[in-house]
Amino acid sequence: CGGDKNGRSGHFLDGTQILIGLPGISDDGGTDIGASDHRQQHLKEDADTLYELIESVHAAADVDYSLYNIILEEVQAYFSGDKELEDTVDVIQSRMKVAMAEKIR
Repeated sequence: CGGDKNGRSGHFLDGTQILIGLPGISDDGGTDIGASDHRQQHLKEDADTLYELIESVHAAADVDYSLYNIILEEVQAYFSGDKELEDTVDVIQSRMKVAMAEKIR
């Protein structure tokens, strides 16, 4: 798995690529104008944690990629700085509940 100059990337078992971009982080490690240093540090830490979690998975059971897609769709807004963490988590939880309820029917 390689990364690009703005973040990290990896692939799920189905070949889907995930890019974890860090808004406001330049390729020389500095921050762009308008980026909050505190927020940028938290975004970088969150991205690093998520990337390490993804990288730590060595095998997968029967995976429902529709649930992964919910997560991927929603975290992009968080990592781009468009949503706060709590809002992102709330939306993911809500969408997961709906998806799981539909699967049980």
